[in-house]
Amino acid sequence: PDGATLDDIAAAFSVLMARHESLRPTFPAGGPPVQRVTQSGELTIDVYEVDAEQGDDGAAVATALIARLRSAEFDLAADLPVRVAVAISQGRPRAAAVVYSHMVADLGSMAVLGSEFTQLAREPASQDLGPPGHQPLDQAVAERSPRGRRMAEAALRSWETQLRSMPQCTYAVPREDPGGGDAVLSGWLWSAAAAHALPHIAARTRASPQAAVLAALCAVLSLRTGQARCSLTGLLHNRFGSRLRSYVGSLASDAIITVDTDARGFDDLVRRAGMTTLRAGKGGLVDGNELQRVVDEVE
Repeated sequence: PDGATLDDIAAAFSVLMARHESLRPTFPAGGPPVQRVTQSGELTIDVYEVDAEQGDDGAAVATALIARLRSAEFDLAADLPVRVAVAISQGRPRAAAVVYSHMVADLGSMAVLGSEFTQLAREPASQDLGPPGHQPLDQAVAERSPRGRRMAEAALRSWETQLRSMPQCTYAVPREDPGGGDAVLSGWLWSAAAAHALPHIAARTRASPQAAVLAALCAVLSLRTGQARCSLTGLLHNRFGSRLRSYVGSLASDAIITVDTDARGFDDLVRRAGMTTLRAGKGGLVDGNELQRVVDEVE
């Protein structure tokens, strides 16, 4: 934020590190897999000097900082899974970047941390820990509770039902790579007209732009294949429930999104895609070993 000093940035990250246990684990090598949460210590923030002209292009500077932070793998057995860098010009911070290990933070977590950092750095008076939030150990207890187990069992049944009826080819199929080994067949679709229309569709339907894209994809697939039901795999954030909205941890997982395209029109299909995605997210909190067993059995 404008006006934030290096001290403000350091203090903000100190609060974030103390507030979220997810940012302080190490994963000791050898023995059974465990996470060990550090209770005290230091996180070094790298500071780089840039000239005034460079400092005016904050996005380019941030991209360069990210490249530096990502130049080496995390040593998760010894190092904290967070790296921070700040670029300054004439003594004033111009850009900052953070890199997290995917072991401790998904995209939803990064959005939470970005929002909290902005407030903490902009308003030094707000730099207190606040009440304890929902931590990974709390989430583990919730998932092992009777209610959590019932949810996991229901999610597993949903996966099995859909796996038994959906086409197997919705998963990315490895193909032979001319350079040797396997490669995944993938592609990109570009449309300036669709990009222009997305915010208008989202506003009109009160659904997310992602739901509009999903609905459009399902509509085209349905027309091309003659099938009224589209089943796709997607990565969902699984942040249903109020306690998970500000949770920092790795919750994102695969889900099967099934959309019936027999809607009254495109707007109705967009709303349906949004609700279907929301329901599919509840299938994410499932035991990975049990899910793999079901997948193998269905195959």
